[in-house]
Amino acid sequence: MFKREAIINLIYLLAPILLAVIIALLLPLRFNRQSLIENSPNTSTDSIASSNINERATEPAFKGMELYSWKNENDEWCFALMYGTNRDKSYDEITSKENTIVGIPNLKEKLKLLALGEQLFWFNSLRNPPADAKYKLAYPPEIVIKDIKNYCDDLNIKMHDGSINR
Repeated sequence: MFKREAIINLIYLLAPILLAVIIALLLPLRFNRQSLIENSPNTSTDSIASSNINERATEPAFKGMELYSWKNENDEWCFALMYGTNRDKSYDEITSKENTIVGIPNLKEKLKLLALGEQLFWFNSLRNPPADAKYKLAYPPEIVIKDIKNYCDDLNIKMHDGSINR
């Protein structure tokens, strides 16, 4: 009887310690992606455009990443790199100043932050664009698309054309 009670007491004693160890091991896996979101100045849109994070995410985003592109008034290619969600992004959300990445070199700097094996869906249209939109979402020329796709391939990011059936 003594051995049984001793074993039960030992289990009660070790269970909280074991739980704490498991939590301590699992928290770092979530921290990298969470810090990317928390340190983004515009967390309501789930964009990494203005993120201060400078290290690569450790795991892919749950619903992948979305990339949008358009030309601004200075004839520069602009991009929005946003977390995938179950909702359509609004035009204002995509083209807002805080979500805009101006230029291909700046886009490439942000792409380096995505996790190995990340799914990236590139959209060139919206379901309901505003009639008075200042910018029209569009893909850059084919040579630019190939350059970005090759760059993503080098980073082990899987790029997809997301505009089909939108």
